[in-house]
Amino acid sequence: MVIAGNDVEGDVAALTRGGFAYADIDRLVNSTGANIVQELKKQPDDLGILGTVLDVKILHLDVFAALAVARQYANDRLRELMRNEGLSVSKDRQADDRARNSELGLIVSGKSLGTRRRGKKAGGNTKTAFDGLARIARSDDGLLNRAIGKALVASGLVESYETERPLGTTLRFDSDLYVVRNGEAIRIEVMWRSTTGRAEIANYVLTKLGNYAKAIGLIQ
Repeated sequence: MVIAGNDVEGDVAALTRGGFAYADIDRLVNSTGANIVQELKKQPDDLGILGTVLDVKILHLDVFAALAVARQYANDRLRELMRNEGLSVSKDRQADDRARNSELGLIVSGKSLGTRRRGKKAGGNTKTAFDGLARIARSDDGLLNRAIGKALVASGLVESYETERPLGTTLRFDSDLYVVRNGEAIRIEVMWRSTTGRAEIANYVLTKLGNYAKAIGLIQ
């Protein structure tokens, strides 16, 4: 899940296929020349099935939803950090609705995104506020991810959540968020950035894919 202060909806959409936002491995590979691509290309038979075997989706969470969730579900430590950044910590009653109507909310609830449309553009104050969240994420992203987990539970999208949940394999790898809906586990990796672009998103997704694939023994 990509959360960034600049307009990345188009970049995220360009790296997926279909209304359920499935990761398009070919587009990912062709969008970055990072080291992970060269490593994965050494195992072409496995590369083609990575996205489907792991059921990978790439989603965008807009800055309005991210800010609302942080304000509504921050714990005491996160509120302190937000105050230090000059951010509002007033509760935001729109947080649950924003979570349900986000790409994350729609996909988690089993709905299709349909045709992705660019959302409302953030103004200067909103961008400034989000930059504060992005700075917090550089060293304390777990606090922000925990707020997202709380929002998913409170909005009725999932039954439970954990942060930094181990994959449970010999090769240690932890997921940013582990949520359960209708008894099914969903692992979420969260990319927080002030600004980003298609190549960086592709690199992030492929790196995470590679980590999961190695952890479960799909690739060496």
